[in-house]
Amino acid sequence: MWIATMLLSMLVLCFFQYCQSDSNVLAALNGAPGAGCSSAQVFVISIWQSVSTYAVSFAVSQYLSGLCLAARHIYTSKSQFKDLRGALEDLEAEVVKDVRTVKQVVTRTVQGGSIELVVKSLTGKTVICVVHAAATVRDVKQQVMDKEGTPVQKQRMIFAGHQLEDDKKLRDYTIMSNSTLILVPMPSSRV
Repeated sequence: MWIATMLLSMLVLCFFQYCQSDSNVLAALNGAPGAGCSSAQVFVISIWQSVSTYAVSFAVSQYLSGLCLAARHIYTSKSQFKDLRGALEDLEAEVVKDVRTVKQVVTRTVQGGSIELVVKSLTGKTVICVVHAAATVRDVKQQVMDKEGTPVQKQRMIFAGHQLEDDKKLRDYTIMSNSTLILVPMPSSRV
């Protein structure tokens, strides 16, 4: 039962301490099965950084070690546990750095340069518009008029379920390169 609970708790790292004695752990590392130990402790660190400890038989720990291939390490002292925490912090810093890089690329795309938009009409026509990232919705409508002949006043543009206002910039709607806008004709006014 506890094995199922442990496996379902989104494991990040598993590591094992086969004995209290460092010499027995080193013997186990050197390939001596059991190495004089009949029991083991399994430490599981979840993504929420909570640590669970399970006392298991050596055979069960061998089985679990196969399930934790992604990060199977043997730690025998608190200083090595601190090293593990430091490694996790370094990994987190790398992920944050990668997210910042992606954010900078997206920001550059939205703030400067040109972007390509796909404008689809209800009739199935597709128009590709290349505009400056700081362009307004009216600029896109002007390009559609230049290519298709539909007057700007008769165009309604929809993005992500929202009707776009002519004077707002594309970045106000988080419209980026390769975004798809839907072109809908304005309703005809009846007198």
